[in-house]
Amino acid sequence: MRRIRLSPDERKRQIQKVAMELFTLKGFKDTTMQNIVEKSGLSTGGLYHHYSSTNEILYDIMTNGNIYRENLIAEKIKEYEGRITDELMAKMIVDKMLADNEFIPIYVIFLQAIEEDDNLKDLYEELKIKATSKLRRIFLDKNYEFPTGEKLDLITDLINSSLLSCEILKTRENFIKNRKFFENLILSIIKE
Repeated sequence: MRRIRLSPDERKRQIQKVAMELFTLKGFKDTTMQNIVEKSGLSTGGLYHHYSSTNEILYDIMTNGNIYRENLIAEKIKEYEGRITDELMAKMIVDKMLADNEFIPIYVIFLQAIEEDDNLKDLYEELKIKATSKLRRIFLDKNYEFPTGEKLDLITDLINSSLLSCEILKTRENFIKNRKFFENLILSIIKE
């Protein structure tokens, strides 16, 4: 069987897809580079040419998740003709709290693994800074003051708590039914 030569970006996406499956199946800390080699069909050298650790793969997955989220936000802003209000911001934050896409299970696994791995804690902080900076620029371009400081920390904690609950305790359906409550909660934080 002839192998198809993929571009480096395509190969990385292939590796990430395999890693996402394994992280979901085995958990992040129990997934090894060798597991990824076996599942992907790549040689060890082929995998290590692109990534030196599962942390690096996870970083790229999380970065792609952030890009995915930024694109959703841009679409939502366009839908509202570029006018951002506190109410729209609350809706977008609740969208993130209730999100259900291919990145969410991996993000939840990532959040759970942070407690035991200082490298992942550092990665979390780095991703948080990058995402916040990017979002702040998006909203400043639209003359909207993005929450900062303690407000941002509280909103981030609520988003993470909601995603953990939705994935682990299977509360998403109930939270969706009570979406207006969450929008009002976020709106009260924004306006405080």
